[in-house]
Amino acid sequence: MSLKCKKRGYLAEAVQYDGTNFSAVSQMLHVGGASTNYHNEHEIMVRMENGIETLRAGDWVVTGENGQVKIYNSASFHIKYEMVT
Repeated sequence: MSLKCKKRGYLAEAVQYDGTNFSAVSQMLHVGGASTNYHNEHEIMVRMENGIETLRAGDWVVTGENGQVKIYNSASFHIKYEMVT
């Protein structure tokens, strides 16, 4: 399940990888132009336009209004974003 969140007036959609929701995370990554190479319950290897990144359980995938996808660890996500209703 994705959540609405904002970053200083910037509306985004985010989903946290919990080790069991590969389908939801993969769908968000693919919409943003990234592809998944390998996954297990602990991590997903993600090919993004700037190289390969590792998405670990607890990390967040964020898609912004411009369609750009970014991966944040939980601490960075909570510093940059706040949840909206």
